[in-house]
Order: sequence, then C-alpha cells, then structure tokens
Amino acid sequence: MNILRNSNAVVFEANTFEKMYNLRLLKMTGVKVSGTYKAFPKRLRWLYWCGFPSESFPSDFSLENLVSLDLSYSNLKQVWKGTKVLGLLKILNLSHSPKLAKTQNFSRIPNLEKLILEACPSLFEINESIVELQRIESLNLRDCNNLRKLPRNIGLVKSLVEIDISGCTNLMGAMEELEKMKSLQVLKASGMDINRVLTMEVVSQASICPWVPKPMVQMSLASLPSSLVYLNLSHSNLTDDAFPSDLSKLSKLQELHLRENPFSSLPNFKDLTSLETLDLSSCPKLQQILWSSTILDYMDCGRCDALEKVTFETGGDIRSIEHLECRNLNHVQGNFKISPVKEIDVELLNSIGFFNLDSMADVEAKLGNYYSGIFGDVVPIQMVNYEYAFHTFFPGREVPQWFSKKNGGSTISFTATLSPHFGFRGLNLCAVYTFLDDTRNLSHLSSRGSFNFRITSRSLCESFSVFLYGIPEKGGDMVWLSHCFEANLFTEGDEVEVSFGCTRGAQIKECGVHLLYFEEQGEVIQYVSTLQRSWDPNLFQNICGSCGGRSEHFLAEGNGEALDCPKGVIREETHEPTPHPSQGSGHEEGAGLEGEPEGEVVSEKGKERVPFELGRLVDSDSDDSVEEISQMPSPGHAIEAIQHMVVLENHVVCSVKILEERAKELAEAKDEAELLRTEADQLKTERGAIERELVAREADLFSARQRVSELEELLRREKEGRSEEVQRSYEEGAKYAKNELQAQVPEIQEKAFTKGWKSCLVTLKVPLTSSVWTEIPSMKRRASSSSSTHVPLAKSVDPTPPAPQDPKQN
Repeated sequence: MNILRNSNAVVFEANTFEKMYNLRLLKMTGVKVSGTYKAFPKRLRWLYWCGFPSESFPSDFSLENLVSLDLSYSNLKQVWKGTKVLGLLKILNLSHSPKLAKTQNFSRIPNLEKLILEACPSLFEINESIVELQRIESLNLRDCNNLRKLPRNIGLVKSLVEIDISGCTNLMGAMEELEKMKSLQVLKASGMDINRVLTMEVVSQASICPWVPKPMVQMSLASLPSSLVYLNLSHSNLTDDAFPSDLSKLSKLQELHLRENPFSSLPNFKDLTSLETLDLSSCPKLQQILWSSTILDYMDCGRCDALEKVTFETGGDIRSIEHLECRNLNHVQGNFKISPVKEIDVELLNSIGFFNLDSMADVEAKLGNYYSGIFGDVVPIQMVNYEYAFHTFFPGREVPQWFSKKNGGSTISFTATLSPHFGFRGLNLCAVYTFLDDTRNLSHLSSRGSFNFRITSRSLCESFSVFLYGIPEKGGDMVWLSHCFEANLFTEGDEVEVSFGCTRGAQIKECGVHLLYFEEQGEVIQYVSTLQRSWDPNLFQNICGSCGGRSEHFLAEGNGEALDCPKGVIREETHEPTPHPSQGSGHEEGAGLEGEPEGEVVSEKGKERVPFELGRLVDSDSDDSVEEISQMPSPGHAIEAIQHMVVLENHVVCSVKILEERAKELAEAKDEAELLRTEADQLKTERGAIERELVAREADLFSARQRVSELEELLRREKEGRSEEVQRSYEEGAKYAKNELQAQVPEIQEKAFTKGWKSCLVTLKVPLTSSVWTEIPSMKRRASSSSSTHVPLAKSVDPTPPAPQDPKQN
C-alpha cells in the first residue's frame, strides 16, 4: 500500500488500517496518523514512513513482525522509548533525521543486518551495544558531521562487510578500529581529512589529567584491512607522502577511488594485482601517470588540468582510459600523441610523405581539441597520431602540388596500382575546407567525429576520425593533411573511394590522395625503425616488418596461432623453409650483441637503442646497412626469422596475459561461487523459516476452521435445544391449563345450578372458547346424574349455548 501526501489526504485516522489484516507492505510519505496505533495490522513486514512527524516512535505500535523499518527524513529525537524487542528486523533506516542525537540499545535487535544513519548532523553517539550484533553487514554514517569517534570495539564485529564514513569531518582515529575489521570489504571514506582518520589518541598515565594534552600517533594506509575489495578515499587531502611504499597487503583490492586529491604523481601500484578500476579524476596537481606492470580494466583521469602524459611500464596495460577535459594532456600510450611540428624529426616527416612541413614549424593555427575541451586556442601547428594515422592542420587554400590525384568536393576515387614498386608504404590524404558559420560559435565542434574520412575498397570499408582539428579564420581556409600507415586497406587493382566528412557548418572545397610505395625490402625496416625511434616505440609494436601493415594478421583471432603475412611478398621470392631463430640471420654468431641487454641492440654510430627485431638487421643511423641487406643471398630468411621471433614473443606475452586473466577469472569465479554458496545457505535458511511460518499459518488456519465448525455445531445445538424447550414449555402450559380447568369442574357444576352456566363461567373468568362450550353438555349430564343426591334444581337450565352478545353491551 502506497500513500503519498497530497492536499486532500494529509491526516489519516489510525482505525483506517484496522481491518487490513493481510497488509504486509506500507509506504507513506509526509503523512500524519491520529488515534491509537494499536489498530495497525500486527503482521506488517515492511514499513516506509518518510517524514515521520513525531519525536519518538509510538509505544503502542506493534513492531514484532517488521523486517524493514524506514523512517528517513523524520523528526525523531529518540527512536523509541524504553526497550523494544524486534527479533525479525533486518534493515533500519534513520537517515536525514536532523534531530537524532544518539541511537537506542541494539541488544534486542539481534538479526539487524543494515543500519543507515546517513546525514544525521546532530548524531554524536552510537550506542556501544552495536558490537553485540553478530549479523550486521552494512553501517552507513555518511555526512554525520558531529560524530567524533566510532563505537569502541566495533572492529571486532566479524560480520561487518561495508562501512561508509564519508563526510564525517570531525571523526578522529577511525583507523584504530578499521584496522581490526578482518572481514571488511567496502570502505567509503571520501570527503575527509586523511590525517584525522590516521591520527590515534594514545591512552597513558598523562592522559588522565585533563589539562595535559593527549599524545597522538600517526598511522598509515598500510594498516587498512587486507580483506578490502572497494576503497574510496576521494577528496581526502591525500598527498604524495600519504601512500606507503608497500601496498601488498591490499592485494585483493579491485576498485580504488582517489579523485580530487592533491598528489602530483601516482604511486607504484604493482602490488595491487587484483585492481580493475581506478578513479583519478579531478586531481589538479597530477602531472604524469606511469602505470605499473599490471593490467587495468578502466582508469578515469578526466579533468586533471596538469596531466601531460599517461604511459605504461613493460607488461602493463590499461584497456579503457577516460581522459576528457585534460587541458595539457598530449600523450596516452597506445591511444594518441600530440607534438608540435618543430619538435618532430625531419626524417619522420619525409618518411610519411609530409615533405617541407618542417618549414612551417613556426606557423600558428587556431585549433580545437575534443578531448581537452579547448576550442579556439592559437598555437604552432601540431601533429597528432590517432587510430593508425598521422594528422596535421595548417592554414592554406589548396592541396599540395605533389599529390598525384585531386578532385573538387569531398569524394575522390582511384585505382590501387603496385607494379613496379615493392609494396605499399601508406596513403596520404588531404582536404581543404572552410567554415560557413561564424567561428566564434564552436559548440557544434564538441564531438570526436567532427572530422573523419572513410576508405572503401573491394576488401573492406574502414573509417578514421580525429579529435584534433584546425579552425580557419573567418573567410579563410584550412588544410587537413593525413597519412595512413595501414597498408592492408586495399590490394593491387582495387577501386578505392575516399570520402571526407566534417562537422555541421563546414564545407570541403577540394580533396586529394597520394599513394606511397616501398621500392625495396630494406625500406620496410627503415620505415618501421623511423616510426619507432622518432615517435613512440610503444605505438608501433604491431607494425609488420615485411609489409608495413598491422601485425594482427600474424595471430589468428582468439588462439594466437601464427599466420603468414597477407602480402605474401617474401614467401613468393623465397621457397626455402624458414630457419629457426637460433640459426641467426647470416651474421656471425653473437656479433653486435655482446654486453647488450636482451631484446635491444646499440647502433655503432649513434649508440641509440633500437628494437631487437630491427637491430640485428639494420644500423639505425647507417645508410650502408640497407645496401648490405639488399645484397644478402637470402634476405627473406633473416626477416622471416625476425618475424618468427616477434610472433613467438607476442605469443608468449599473450599466453602469459591469458593465463593471468584465466587465473584472475578462476579466483573471481571461486569467490563468486563462495558468495553464491553463502547466499544459497541464507536462502535455504530463509526458506526454512518461511516454510516453518507457512506450516504455523496452516496450523492456525486449521485450528480456526475447527473452531468455526465447533461454533457452528454449538449454534445448531443451541437452536435445536431452544426449539425443544419452547415446544416443551407450550405443552406443559397447555397441560397445566387443562388440569386447572378440570380442577374447577366441581365448582362450575355447583354454580351452574345456582346461577346458570354463563354467569358461572364469567364469574370464574373462564374464557368462553369453543372447547368450554363443548364441555358444558358433559358437565350437565354429570350434574343430572348426581341430582338425586343433591339439592334439586330450582328450574331447568337450557343447555343450548347462549347467543354471542355484543361486546359493547358487556
């Protein structure tokens, strides 16, 4: 039953509920009840009374069968007077009660599981009998500003799984009790000063004197219980010094919230092996995130104004990163990187076909950035790598002259031709656009896909978008230049169509495409080496060393099985079996590797470290190395050996990651099974209780039916008894009347001779009924038979009954 407050129903009479015998759930909001509460149903199980008007719960209200009692937003000063025995109560919600100063004794509520005291600003004391509750699982004290300490020994309650002390700004020394909670899984302590939480008063002889300050001890976050799965320390004034160096005790932690804290660098979370979710949003001083060698499912670092870079240690990975509104963020490993053109190596610019772009390094352009939320900042032109493509924007009115194909509008088509070249290096695209609307209104640009292009060929259709874009001046144009180093978008002979898209209010004037080629095998390795060395090695780990495309084709989807390069270039030229990596690549065994760490080599000229798979074949700064490779008797063997090693390495890494994930899934499944087993036991217990209650109710119903039958039988018997009694009384009355009449016959005879029959009967007040008149003849005969012995009659009496007289005459 749900009763909401309205203008017509604010006050209810208590007897309204008197005959609702089957009422189990009652929900009321802003309602007042007048009269005695005894009329409320005794079997009520769930009561929600938001805005309870009284200062204490009425004593005549039956609470014995309640399982959930919700009195949030009430005027309670005292929950109830005296002691209440609530053996079935599991949930007690007294939240948002501004007058509640302390709680009642909990010893008579043995089955309480959830206690909610959120936002009770006057609450300063929680009855210490709460430690007697052996089934309590959740305690919510959020925003109880006046609470200064937790109940003593509450840490000894083994059943407590979740506690929320967020916003309890005056709470001190909570860590002393939290450290004892061996079963605690969820701790919410946001909006607090961490120093007050960690500060503990030491009881000593000196502290007995009130004028002597009590000594304090500062505890550490390492004292948190090892059973924690969820921890929220947001907005808690956490600094770099607050994090302990060893967090291995929290190895079970899965979700950690640290938002709105002033630390400037992220501690090493390598010990948090089970961590899945990390919230670092709105940390104003956080400048760099170097993630440890673990795999994280989700990180939120949005609105961190000082954040510049997010990178990973070897073996580390973050599957999903939220980084919106980070104004200074320019690098997220594996996602994107932004750099001014003047800081980019010219070799890289020439390698991707951005010729003479370095001469425009000092040119400024107005840019917009969807991720950072910046629209209209004037900065030197930038280059961004995103979704396997490089992009840059600069002022201009036409497609560069070196583009081989141009077309007006937003669409262009071409035929992919390879011969006589060795292979496709990539595809360069260009679009010239302008804004038709006033560029001061940039609200329509706040979309990641505001600028995009789609490449359609015989084999596939793939779209690319960019979050960084140029904003032309009013009446001016902007050039958008892109390089796609994905060489697997099309094959020779494909008819390819490129379609550019832009935001509302912008118009594509002209577009162009230009195919880049590899002329020989050595250029493939040099191209990949340049990308890795000059930009970011981690972004290009999956670039194929033979065709320049993504190396996902080396691994079959799902099982990590090695496959051939789809280009088939090396396989066609070399039909000999691929040698094992241990056979080397044609160089002397160990040449160039002595003293170098595994996985990378050092070039002789520049002494720069380059990836191992490239270092054995090419000196990163030597032009002769390319020629040396081209003169090898079997160049395919060396490249295939490198590819095979890369495949094996990737396979091992993937296998390790898969095993780790499977182990984690197994542990999670085990924990989930344990939780399900516990829930099943609880459900089984509850089912048993419900079945026992059902049996008791059926017994009560059977007893009630028997009682009804007995009452019906009793009523029938009483009815029959009354009918017999009435009949018997009637017969006895008739018999009595007859006997009385017969007893008066002699007197009637005597008077009949003297005064006549009629006067005699009237005198004797005998009713002149027909039965009396029928008796008169027999009376006369008896009188005549006895006349011989009696005084003779003075005169004869007419035996004929007299005619009825008028009642008025009588």
